[in-house]
Amino acid sequence: MKVRVAKSAGFCMGVRKAMDRVIEASRGREVIYTLGPLVHNPQALEMLEARNVHLTKEIDKSYKDKTVVIRAHGVPPEIRKQLKEIGSRVVDGTCPNVLRSQGIIKKYYNLGYSIVIVGDRGHAEIDALLGYTDNTGTVIENIDEAQKLPHMEKVCVVAQTTLNIAGFEEITTEISKHTDECYVSNTICSSTERRQNDIRGLAELTDATVVVGGKNSANTNRLAEISRELGQPTYFIEDSSELDLEELSRYNEIGVTAGASTPQWVIQEVVDALSAYTPDMRRSFTGFIKSVGFLAVEGNFFSCLSAAALTYAMCLLMLILPKIQFLLMSFFYLFPMHTINKYLEINWKFISMKERAPFIRKYWEVFLGCAVVSLLISLIIAWQSGIFIFSLVSISYLLGGFYSVNIIPSGWNIRFKSIRDIPGSKDIMIATAWTFAVVFLPAITHDSFPGLITIAGGTYVFILVFSKATILAIGGVQSDKLVGLETIPVLIGKVYTEKLLYALNIFLAGGLIILAFFNLLNFRVLVLLLPVLYMIVCIRLLSRKGLFFRLYHQIVLDADIFLTGVLAYMFLR
Repeated sequence: MKVRVAKSAGFCMGVRKAMDRVIEASRGREVIYTLGPLVHNPQALEMLEARNVHLTKEIDKSYKDKTVVIRAHGVPPEIRKQLKEIGSRVVDGTCPNVLRSQGIIKKYYNLGYSIVIVGDRGHAEIDALLGYTDNTGTVIENIDEAQKLPHMEKVCVVAQTTLNIAGFEEITTEISKHTDECYVSNTICSSTERRQNDIRGLAELTDATVVVGGKNSANTNRLAEISRELGQPTYFIEDSSELDLEELSRYNEIGVTAGASTPQWVIQEVVDALSAYTPDMRRSFTGFIKSVGFLAVEGNFFSCLSAAALTYAMCLLMLILPKIQFLLMSFFYLFPMHTINKYLEINWKFISMKERAPFIRKYWEVFLGCAVVSLLISLIIAWQSGIFIFSLVSISYLLGGFYSVNIIPSGWNIRFKSIRDIPGSKDIMIATAWTFAVVFLPAITHDSFPGLITIAGGTYVFILVFSKATILAIGGVQSDKLVGLETIPVLIGKVYTEKLLYALNIFLAGGLIILAFFNLLNFRVLVLLLPVLYMIVCIRLLSRKGLFFRLYHQIVLDADIFLTGVLAYMFLR
């Protein structure tokens, strides 16, 4: 099936802001309380629970000196007053658009206007807004209720931020007939408008639409309603486990959108499941090929094969004979590292990797067995290369083993208790391990080590692998934040991450050109500019797409690294 994803799918600005504030507050490992569910999404709430962020519906004196989060929907002013009197530490996650609505209501209520709020009666945002009218405001849900309004002298009308745009215009037209003066403020947020416009666009371009989000999410329900009103076959699900893939396989192209509180990883799982499915896939040749491909990528076989190809290219770059032992060392050295890292990642991010986790957990003993055999083979190759190489490889494995171990005792008030806790350590550690295996180990046997040519090769590998790891990390920002894994994109944000990657790859390309221009490298080495340009294109395209097709993107990035070996074989021999 072909899948088309709405550009607006996923967290809106208000939800993202609230989540970021909660995550920042929970870094100290203290218990955090949210006044009502932070977002209407069970997956996100489950991950927050794992970070000691708990739901509470009422507050009392027991919350003195405790951190209480006001969710994106906001709270009535009397609740804010109560929190202040109790002495709670308040983290305000109210959406800026909701704050704007509150400000409008407060202003016009004080001017003597009757307040009419168009939205869902009983919704958290509506309840909060009513608090700014001393609970004297009127809530209108539909055109029928608007027609029954009594005559009022002057009225201020606002909307729930996630309301259907078309319905709001119809209702406000009716309300204006019941008053002498009507001030209408369209407080529907721009994110809501984009989502609703996107789902109308999807209906024109696709055969069916899958709407992903919590069943208790007002804005997600509204998206499903709009889709159905357009006559589009619509499937409203909370996660990929609810997909009827056999039913959906009847359609050629599926549109996917999601509510404002739906995490990106949940959407990603749905997209992956749809795009990977073929009817009777277990019995079909296509399904077999896809399963083998999934195993090759998720099992890190393709990634480690690309490492061997990169080693071949770097040996030729450094004028070293590309011995088979160098290529095998790269493959078998990196395979256990990536396998263990994958398993640890699933333990850290189990909720956000539910679709991939069962497969890897099911065959974990097989993967672990392969990793142990791979580690032993790498140590045997290292031993045959000499006691010095064997010692270096052994020490590097020991250092890698300490990555997730708490070096600092848990009782100490220090934020960074393990290497894993250091911001950006994951991406840097991966790139460093690759540089060690691909460049350092072959080069240390060469007379010119550690010359300029070795530094050039190490820089090439580090930047290329760091770029790959960081691009993939962009797609996992939301889940990485929730589990406390501070990758480069989490640390500096997506925009600055892209700028950093552009700068590094432009620096790399410029360095190759300068070295070749001054005859410090053979001019034929310039063929290795192609993978760098390829990576720059990947930065542009893959990070912009939000990595909804993560598995395919990983293949694309590994293919770039594999390309270095192919080019080296064709032009550098």
